[in-house]
Amino acid sequence: MADLFVVAKSDDLRGDTSTSRRTPDWQERERALDIRRSWIVEAPAGSGKTGLLIQRLLKLLADESVEDPSQVMAITFTVKATAEMRERVIAQLGSASQGEPLTSDPDFDRETRALAEMVLRRDASLGWELLQHPRRLNIRTIDSVCGEVARLLPVLSGAGGRQIPVEDPTLMYREAARTTLMQLGGNDAELDAALRTVLLHRDGSLRDCERLLMEMLPLRNQWGELVPLGREQLDDVFLDQAVLPKLELALEQAVCAGLTRLSLSVPADILQELASLAGEMGHAEGYRGTPSPIAMCAGLHTMPQETAEDLEHWRALIHLLTTQESKWRATAARNHLGFKIEKIMPSG
Repeated sequence: MADLFVVAKSDDLRGDTSTSRRTPDWQERERALDIRRSWIVEAPAGSGKTGLLIQRLLKLLADESVEDPSQVMAITFTVKATAEMRERVIAQLGSASQGEPLTSDPDFDRETRALAEMVLRRDASLGWELLQHPRRLNIRTIDSVCGEVARLLPVLSGAGGRQIPVEDPTLMYREAARTTLMQLGGNDAELDAALRTVLLHRDGSLRDCERLLMEMLPLRNQWGELVPLGREQLDDVFLDQAVLPKLELALEQAVCAGLTRLSLSVPADILQELASLAGEMGHAEGYRGTPSPIAMCAGLHTMPQETAEDLEHWRALIHLLTTQESKWRATAARNHLGFKIEKIMPSG
């Protein structure tokens, strides 16, 4: 097992450690390269976590206490991330060995280049031949590491036989969902009541409920933080006070992000004209006594904001342009639009 390790997550990275253009977190980045201490790096996607981890991995490989590259372990979450990280490390070593110029981000790449050159010197003195044998880099998924621990400690792990992680857990998700639904009518009264409530909301379709449970399981790391696992907390008061606000906030953020993308994809002048048109036609009566689907736009003269409060206005604008099948409208008939259109004869 490795003596030193770094946990890696695959994200794109750009860093800048120059004096004149240092990022606000440059001090934290420098501290994270202290290989004598452990760090947790938290940052949004695209902020530079992977590049920082690669620098730390190179610095670990260059340390005089490392005599074999397998002593340094990088753990990722997916096979794709494992391959990506190995390729990026080898790419840095290859660029350093060829003396290729720094072009993308010279200030950040300069520090990475210096670390890569240190690894190459260590490689040459100890005969690692990493460029010829990149698999000697100990970069693995967390599943493979856990599997190795289970194999080395079969009694403590309670594992019987060879444990092999599956690439596609869909069948396992289906089996878990089906096993849960089979508890319907069982001795667990609370679970039985919960399953009946779900079935009631899904029109009694067991297949639909099974599908929903299957789709939830791959995302359990997300909703599991919101929904409490203890039954003593699963009451209406706690759910309304603690869980519901978080769900509403997440939904609001998703709505705002989607509306922002929508507004940026349409020229502002066209949106303004569409909003004005909806404001005028919003006063029209609904077709055959049904409410007009754009009635809430009556009197609207400005574009709606990219907020959850204006979601219905955005839906009304979308209704003017597209059909229920999400296709562009070819006609403007009243039975299609859902409101009466006044015909104005030209004068003269």
